[in-house]
Amino acid sequence: MTGRSRYTAAALAFVISSVAVAWPLIGPEARTSMAVVGLLAVAVQAPLFVLLSGAHGDPSRFMASWGIGMAARFGFVALVGAAVTVGGIGEPRAAVLSAVGFVLVLHLLETAFLRSPVPNPGGTEVPR
Repeated sequence: MTGRSRYTAAALAFVISSVAVAWPLIGPEARTSMAVVGLLAVAVQAPLFVLLSGAHGDPSRFMASWGIGMAARFGFVALVGAAVTVGGIGEPRAAVLSAVGFVLVLHLLETAFLRSPVPNPGGTEVPR
């Protein structure tokens, strides 16, 4: 399993467990908003992680990839906010708070996978 697929699996596991923990504590519309926004956050974050991990050895490409990723994350939160306030889609507080929370935690999770050693086809671990 590659680092990219491990990151995506960990991100999905985090979103699913977060929704499961919050499930009995929030109403039905908030549950739906949280689950949908969580899955969308993974769909946004996974390609951004691929972009960032591909530039890991080159500092200028890494910073450019990081900047693009931050702009995409801010755009995602803004789009969720617009969709729930202007479009009336979902429960606004749950959707926006979920978007911010998931984007933050999934962004922090990237560092664990960027720093983890990469398996070498020869069977040894090669640090990045």
